[in-house]
Amino acid sequence: MTDEILTLKEVAALLKVAEKTIATMAQQGELPAFKVGEQWRFCRTNLEAWIEVQSRSTALAKAPIVPSSPLAVSINGLYELDERLYQLRRAGKPVALEPKAFDVLVYLIRYRDRVVTKDELLTHLWPEQVVTESSLTQCIAKARKALQNGTGPSSIHNVYGRGYRFILPVVEGALKTYRRQKQQIVLPPQFSSPHPEARAYFMRGRNYLFQFASASLLQARRMYEQAISLDPQYAAAYAALAWTYLLEWTWLWNPEPLVLDRALMLAQQAVALDDTLAVAHLTLGYVSLFRRQHTQAIAETERSLALEPCYAWAHAMLAEMLVSVGRPQEAIHLIEKAMELEPQSAALFSASLGFTYRALHRCDEAVAALQRTVTHNPNFPSARLFLAVLYSEMGQRIRAKEQLSVLRRLTPQLSANGLKARLPYQDRAETERVIVALSKVGLS
Repeated sequence: MTDEILTLKEVAALLKVAEKTIATMAQQGELPAFKVGEQWRFCRTNLEAWIEVQSRSTALAKAPIVPSSPLAVSINGLYELDERLYQLRRAGKPVALEPKAFDVLVYLIRYRDRVVTKDELLTHLWPEQVVTESSLTQCIAKARKALQNGTGPSSIHNVYGRGYRFILPVVEGALKTYRRQKQQIVLPPQFSSPHPEARAYFMRGRNYLFQFASASLLQARRMYEQAISLDPQYAAAYAALAWTYLLEWTWLWNPEPLVLDRALMLAQQAVALDDTLAVAHLTLGYVSLFRRQHTQAIAETERSLALEPCYAWAHAMLAEMLVSVGRPQEAIHLIEKAMELEPQSAALFSASLGFTYRALHRCDEAVAALQRTVTHNPNFPSARLFLAVLYSEMGQRIRAKEQLSVLRRLTPQLSANGLKARLPYQDRAETERVIVALSKVGLS
């Protein structure tokens, strides 16, 4: 049957808004529409799907708020679910489960004390996306399969006509010992100094650095400068100070090229002070990446890992470098290793995972990974940037514009030319693809 085509006047009457408003929304890509000559036309099926998305957005505000604290639970005495690592394990070994099915499982475990309706799952896990119930059903089936235990009971009970409930025994907090052990392994002695006060300033600087805001970055810089004034041989403080300049340049908080040069000088100074310091080589490597010296960037980061094999950030940064040179298939295991070594930073490493999935054309997984990052770190510019890119590439222009709007608040000097100078891809065609995707939703 041919889909019914509606006129602008009919849609205005259906939505109870002015015809001029409908025309503007169609022009800006906020309504699914096409032109016949000079007149806007609308497919009823597409319009009904759009209305469904809007209704879900309204329902989202009324639905239960998901706590920000990640789950760490033992399931039925056989499985461990660690949301920080985005990992389901049995006997310490990861169980394969795709990201969206993992999210469904987490949500059902979190609200296992009640029946969770299908609408609630669709609203929270596919916000503002047009999906059918079959997508949810497939995720439920995959989650059940991942938790299969021979003749044991089904993990997720289907309450006919209502929704689902997770019914296996769950013990919360069962992974705390595991986390402490992992964190002890990766505590970096490389950041130490014989001067206690210098060390204290260094740690205060780290706290400011990870707030991902321009003002906080300047505070971090002051802390590192104080640490260096107290201990002029403090190589780790020089490396950290270099990061404040690199991030300031990368995120367009200071577009002057001399800022990147300053980052390079400080990274080189850190290496000169202590050539055995893993963070110094990692910093020099990451600065080199944004100077598009890809071979040196990878070599310095591999040197960092040779010095400190359990350095989580070196694993994650090497993964980003491999993506930048067109080798994303080699990056996934590096990011998974980073998450394993430093679970408390897994939400940040999830951004690297999102970049990698995009390069592998696994767009849904890329979006899920980046959304995890902004859930825990809403001010992280890189995650917002690539969410905007992905949504644009997927044809979800409204969501792309929302992310771009947030990114502009975080980086007020954002421009196409400025961004083009900062994307570290070796293949300039990939840089152009990012710029084109953003230009479609308003970046100029």
